Amino acid sequence: MIDEKDNNMEINTDRIHFFENLKEYCGYSFKGQTIYPVDRDHLLTDASLEIRFEECSDSELRIPFYINGESTRDWIISLSEDSHLRLKHEHTPNDDMVDEINLYGGFADDSGSEYMQIFPADTETIRMLPKAQTNVWSIEIDTLSNELRYNIERNEEPRFEAVFDLSNPKLYE
Repeated sequence: MIDEKDNNMEINTDRIHFFENLKEYCGYSFKGQTIYPVDRDHLLTDASLEIRFEECSDSELRIPFYINGESTRDWIISLSEDSHLRLKHEHTPNDDMVDEINLYGGFADDSGSEYMQIFPADTETIRMLPKAQTNVWSIEIDTLSNELRYNIERNEEPRFEAVFDLSNPKLYE
């Protein structure tokens, strides 16, 4: 768990390169599929998944995540001037209700690379959702298979994994 961004003033170029690598997908959407869980009764098993790199700036990427054509949340990836990278999940309910569990996530730790970053749950997330104290999210750009992988682990066990096909980008409107 990372309480807040660390006070290390050293610039982490892997985080910057990762952010820039993701930014290359701005303006495109990608179809995906659930890899885990495989339980047929789980909401995301066999669901149609899509991510859209809709809003991109030098410091923030907003990537709406669609399940069966419906936007459920945005992944917000922000990069600070001192190279701290943060992943947050902003729920986008369709019934105008504000979800109490919102804007959860964490700061990237130091184990990532220019193609993969790992985000342990931060203090805000743990206060909001105590069960998530061991949550770790990761996003990987797999250049060999031309896929983007999004993973969640809890208690060092897989909780969710989705894979998005980067070889077939679509411009969205």
